[in-house]
Amino acid sequence: MSMPTSLSSIPKTTQFTSIESRSLQGTTVNTGPQGTTSKATGKRASRSDGASADEPSKARWDEVSVSTLVPKMRTEGLRAYFGQAEVLKGISLPVAEKQVTAVIGPSGCGKSTFVRCLNRMHEVVPGARATGQVLLDAQDIYQAEVDPVRVRRRVGMVFQKPNPFPTMSIRDNVLAGLRLNGERPDDPDAVVEKMLHRVALWDEVKDILGRAGTGLSGGQQQRLCIARSLALEPEVLLMDEPCSALDPIATARVEELIHELRKSYTIVIVTHNMQQAARVANFTAFFYLGKLIEYDRTDVIFTRPKEQRTEDYITGRFG
Repeated sequence: MSMPTSLSSIPKTTQFTSIESRSLQGTTVNTGPQGTTSKATGKRASRSDGASADEPSKARWDEVSVSTLVPKMRTEGLRAYFGQAEVLKGISLPVAEKQVTAVIGPSGCGKSTFVRCLNRMHEVVPGARATGQVLLDAQDIYQAEVDPVRVRRRVGMVFQKPNPFPTMSIRDNVLAGLRLNGERPDDPDAVVEKMLHRVALWDEVKDILGRAGTGLSGGQQQRLCIARSLALEPEVLLMDEPCSALDPIATARVEELIHELRKSYTIVIVTHNMQQAARVANFTAFFYLGKLIEYDRTDVIFTRPKEQRTEDYITGRFG
């Protein structure tokens, strides 16, 4: 993948057209490069870019300071270990509600371990453990009385490689999570149709629901796995490099799906593809050697990062 050699070579207007504004009436926002703030009032504040002061304005999520957001989840001093090896070193990071947060960084920096800690999947690896806090709606999910199975229901996971159950049909794959949790919906066919519509797969498979899920293309299998996760009605959806094994067309379909899902779900996506992070994420966190180096709005990370290591990484000087 060819990488830009300087931040000035990243055309903002092309990189961030997919993360357009969302209305946030009444929220304190950044109105320009001077860092002044104002309340969203329906009138555009004066700007240095020549915009008319009389133009009606929509408050933009991408002008909101990360410090003003109310997170759905957040970590406080999160440390993760494999045996004696510390792979996460005190990560404190908010996850904005009903937004997409991308986690980027070179291989081995702790990205996948971080998202696995968010729904207590890290601890299922023999010898693995975590310390610190992971808060979901202000409740620490690592408290002794918290059932990890219930956590994983509220915080779903989509893995790097599509993993439909090979002995199950497309229909049964969608329902598998519910059945494993002991649930029997009154109208399972309605659940299947609803979830497949939600991942834009229904029209492609509605006539072959009895066929094995493994008979679908890679992109269709990944969307089927997303439908399986959504059937449990999670509040947060974790995606660990969901497009790394897909071709460009299938990748585009999954990215379109992410744009739709963020209207209803809080999403955290791990990706090695920085163009993908720029396309789908509202906020981006840069990890390096197990540490959180920088976290901000995606446009800030990619055009005016505060840390030299962030700039070096996104411009291809290492990683």
